[in-house]
Amino acid sequence: MLAHQNPVRAIDQLKSELRKQSTTSDLNLSKFRKGTVAVAHMNPPAPDVQSEVIVMGSVQCRRVSVPGFQPDRRLIYFHGGGFVSGSSETHLAIAGELSRYGRCQVICPDYRLAPEHPFPAAYDDALAVVDACLMSADHKMVLSGDSAGGGLALSAACHMRDRNPGLLTGVLLLCPWLDLDCAQHRSTQSYDVGDPLLTWGLMEQLAFAYLQGADVKDVRSSPINLDLSGLAPVYIQAGENDILKQDAINLSGRLANSQTELRIWPEMIHVWHAFSSILPEANEALQKAGDWLNNYTQKGRETKNDSSKNTPRLRLVCGHPIGAALHRFLRGSLDSCDPC
Repeated sequence: MLAHQNPVRAIDQLKSELRKQSTTSDLNLSKFRKGTVAVAHMNPPAPDVQSEVIVMGSVQCRRVSVPGFQPDRRLIYFHGGGFVSGSSETHLAIAGELSRYGRCQVICPDYRLAPEHPFPAAYDDALAVVDACLMSADHKMVLSGDSAGGGLALSAACHMRDRNPGLLTGVLLLCPWLDLDCAQHRSTQSYDVGDPLLTWGLMEQLAFAYLQGADVKDVRSSPINLDLSGLAPVYIQAGENDILKQDAINLSGRLANSQTELRIWPEMIHVWHAFSSILPEANEALQKAGDWLNNYTQKGRETKNDSSKNTPRLRLVCGHPIGAALHRFLRGSLDSCDPC
């Protein structure tokens, strides 16, 4: 069984296969978007995840939940994808597990993507959704996101702090991209962390596709430059081999208070949470995030649900090139594999 095996073996095999799929630093937009969808196919939502399309603040969103969520808890989750790819659908599995472990309703905005809709379109959409949620003051609210979506979540959190600080319960960030000045990063710090998917050349192109000439230091695009005083509690997860790990470390250093928690996961890559069908560490990280959500969306401490009962069995869904290749590598490590 996988539980009795060394978990590093699965992550090492995953890294090896991902490096084969990432052969260039040039941004091929069509390929990049197809890759995001392919990863989502590898990690489908659990059967009990429910979702429906809604509109909030003129922005299309997906409302996600699993049975047993508490209706007065709401998490707004901004998906990642370098501002150019991703959607509420590609991140449905992550949203579903956050709903499960955090016992909350999740709202996933489909903010406009670059280059068709450059900066500040994504930022404007994020704030429009938050403002719409502020109209409903009966919900305890947490803002969350991964990668580019993590940056949007932090921006939106500062906006909420200025508009209605009492309504924001916390901020949950998964491998956030907080500083779009990639050239500055590369010239001043060592970022060779062994990321199998992303290079700084690619990150620069993603930033250019989004900004299209706007100032890279603008706080709306690089929220690490915002005034971060007075924020609600912040919980950050980053991977040891994540190219954006330093962004998480820098944010933690800037916040530097007892309500900030940073956890760096050994051996993990950028948004490893997207591979919960393969990596036990992905499920563990999502469960830890849910535990944190429970702590900050309840009055006082109460006994948490035994979320281990709801932990899905690891599975790999094949039927596409990346999934098939990973199946060959990981076949002996999975509890089960759906037929190709």
